Amino acid sequence: MVFELVENLGFRRAFEHARKSGIELEKELQRAFEQEAGLYRALGIRVVEVQEGETVFEFGLNQLTMRRGGMAHGGVVMYALDTACGIAVMTKNDGV
Repeated sequence: MVFELVENLGFRRAFEHARKSGIELEKELQRAFEQEAGLYRALGIRVVEVQEGETVFEFGLNQLTMRRGGMAHGGVVMYALDTACGIAVMTKNDGV
């Protein structure tokens, strides 16, 4: 739903409009990413919080997210970081 608004309003205003309309932005973004991004869904990444210029994600350690030695795989961390930073930029970006 939020991404449909982006075309006319741009990211920042679409996110603001969603919040003012009572839409829980975190849940809406979670739903959209789970539908559109198979890797996001497979890794179990979850949108925790979205504020202006800031996004918090979390994911658990499991066979898909760990490397040898039981540590989080750097590629998984970077994928989550890239996606979270993209959303954080969108909260401040008037463009589409």
